[in-house]
Amino acid sequence: MLVALIDKLEISDGAIEAAKAKLEQNGHSLVVFNSRTTNEGELVSRAENAEAVIFANIPFRESVISRLPKLKMISVAFTGTDLVDVAYCHAHGITVCNASGYSTVPVAELALGMAISALRDFVLSDAATRLSEGRDGRVGQDLRGKTVGIIGTGAIGCYTAQIFKAMGCEVLGFSRTERPDFPGVYAPLDEVLHGSDIVSIHLPLTPVTRGLIGAMELATMKPDAILINTARGPIVDQEALAAALHAGHLAHAAIDVFDIEPPLAQDHPMLGAPRTSLTPHIAYATKQAFERRVEIVVENVVMFANNDPVNVV
Repeated sequence: MLVALIDKLEISDGAIEAAKAKLEQNGHSLVVFNSRTTNEGELVSRAENAEAVIFANIPFRESVISRLPKLKMISVAFTGTDLVDVAYCHAHGITVCNASGYSTVPVAELALGMAISALRDFVLSDAATRLSEGRDGRVGQDLRGKTVGIIGTGAIGCYTAQIFKAMGCEVLGFSRTERPDFPGVYAPLDEVLHGSDIVSIHLPLTPVTRGLIGAMELATMKPDAILINTARGPIVDQEALAAALHAGHLAHAAIDVFDIEPPLAQDHPMLGAPRTSLTPHIAYATKQAFERRVEIVVENVVMFANNDPVNVV
């Protein structure tokens, strides 16, 4: 097969050469476009002769896929596939695979770091120190003993729960599918929100989860709770979240994902909200994760060609 890498995966030239070598060893060829574009015409141009395409965080909709008659397989270098028109692919016999597992560790670690940062007020303490101020009565809180609610208990949610459990936290969980290895107690969503000191979201974005956490759900949370979102921005109503923070409800919101991909416009509601720590969608982005995901997406192609597909969405 001709395989097209049509997106910048932020990996070294050596990693690209290793990917190319593995594909060639299995009888395939790889063409590389090591830059990011969302222009549909350019995407079609890059993929027009390919039977398999590899990309990460770019929209790949019916308007593009329908113009690629040779396409048989899409290997997405992300866990989530909400940017791909999966239903259209299923209807037209195109296999979609993701990079399941590549970002489990860094996402969970960032969620933990965000929780500790919020409890110890790293952001404001850093700013105060740079203004030559002292402690001035600043008192943080222990993480140990807190109740942490995990919304979504797939691989990332379960690993995040394990980390918080190891830090001495009680863990509650809400998920459509309950897993026997989840190290906590499952409960309905409203009970998890109401009973948790820290709520960490780890759901995929689907029609069901879009807007799952809105004004009513935020009002259910403790007034001194912390909300962490390292999953997908539209799961949380960001206008409602900003309003809750402005109203003094919630101690802190640590947000890595938004309703649009950063950079954010200056009038975005989260930029003006108090008691926040915001990061520009970096939870998955570590050197080790990027190395893992290129290995996974290339293996996806090889296994598909061998009629034994893995990580199928």
